[in-house]
Amino acid sequence: MFVIDRIEEGMAVILNDSKIYEKVSREAIEGNAREGAVVEKIKGRWTVNDRLTDEKMKEARNKLNRIFTKK
Repeated sequence: MFVIDRIEEGMAVILNDSKIYEKVSREAIEGNAREGAVVEKIKGRWTVNDRLTDEKMKEARNKLNRIFTKK
């Protein structure tokens, strides 16, 4: 799995499971390339996986809610 860690100067900094970073032009990524988006490389082309991105964002929100709602 690849995740966009950050976007800087028109480049998406992508982190893979092995904690290795790769810079890719934001324009070379199909879909809504944004921080936290899950991307896939299929046949040499980068594409945002909206379903996985939504799942990961929901998991992160749930974790934060559990942390901040503890009594």
